[in-house]
Amino acid sequence: MKKILVISQKELVQEPVFRQDKNLIEMLDILMKENEVEHIYLHKIVKNAENEVVYDSKFDDIKKFCLRDMMQKNSLKKNITKLIMEKGYDSIVFMSYYMAQLIMPYIDEISDNINIIVDFRLSRIEHVLQQYQEEKQKNYSNCHPIYKDFKINFLQTMAIFAKSDFCILDKENDITLLSKNKIKNIITIDQVSNSLQKQIKAKQEQKIVEIKINNSNFNSKSNIHQEIEMVKKNKEYIINYSKNSNLINNINDVISKNDADYFCFYNEKLKILPKTNEIISKYFAVNDNIALISPSITYAQGFSLLQLQSSFDEQRYNNFTNWEECQPLFFSECFILKKEFVKKIGYLDNKFETINYALFDFIVRLYRVGAYFFVMKDIPVFKTSAAKQPISLFKKDKSYLCNKWGEFDFSF
Repeated sequence: MKKILVISQKELVQEPVFRQDKNLIEMLDILMKENEVEHIYLHKIVKNAENEVVYDSKFDDIKKFCLRDMMQKNSLKKNITKLIMEKGYDSIVFMSYYMAQLIMPYIDEISDNINIIVDFRLSRIEHVLQQYQEEKQKNYSNCHPIYKDFKINFLQTMAIFAKSDFCILDKENDITLLSKNKIKNIITIDQVSNSLQKQIKAKQEQKIVEIKINNSNFNSKSNIHQEIEMVKKNKEYIINYSKNSNLINNINDVISKNDADYFCFYNEKLKILPKTNEIISKYFAVNDNIALISPSITYAQGFSLLQLQSSFDEQRYNNFTNWEECQPLFFSECFILKKEFVKKIGYLDNKFETINYALFDFIVRLYRVGAYFFVMKDIPVFKTSAAKQPISLFKKDKSYLCNKWGEFDFSF
């Protein structure tokens, strides 16, 4: 007997009329045959003396929880985490895409051994995918806001698929678009009983090289990068701005000599908590076309490590798919680059001398091949003080950038 938690938007209804309520009863009927089932719902049914809701006797044994009660005093994360950890569920079944978006981030932090099933039967997945494909084929002169919304919705949906073990769709649904996007974990409602076992996926360790840009040492005579330590299997480099060497050459040299999957760039004034890069790198698995990701920069001067950790946890409170496209200069303080795209479009242009404009140029090239670059607003790194920037190099690089691409290419 397996222990299963069903999460729905609405409470059980005695005589269901809407498809959402009927789907919940159908799911509970399937799961209760050989398993111990508990139920969490978001919305309570309004009850009064004249309209008292009476559950069917077959559902009397189901233990029920209300998410609204867990949300008191902003304690949802604490309460849902405690519940899942104490109960030790084998499987969690989300009855809607929305509930998966809301709760799945907490499960991801607790355990990767829980079998996750998401019911997409009432979602707008086919509409989102179809509209995304249609918008993507249109020829716009600049990065167009119409298509941007569909792109974000598309990638959010792909994130749910990537983090689920099984996703339920109707038999009559056309899944051609899902197949094109390499979605293979699709089942129908009659296959749920045979899908209560966690899918064991081979874990591939991602190699991440960290490159710290030392802005304060612009007057330094140092002209080489220095490997300062080996942490587990990840390397960290310090590369100095120097009048005697080209920063971008040194960066390209590190990239070329390391057999890594990702490179994390950040300036010396940032505090990055342990496992931040590992958490960010997981987002690349959502879609093969994501080339570059930046965390959110949060100002936290004078904060203790404990306060930073608390802020990190709180900022990740709501939604792990909180993505936003920004202008290229927003990325330069901290970003992770997938090396596969360096192989695809080439290294950073070494005619630039600042990482800011070299990255700007690189993102323009990513945009031209249709790759994605996002700021993850729910994953913070912390800025403790302002870094000294080589202003004279900025002016030189800006001039070269405009000569290379033309100023009007930057309107996106």
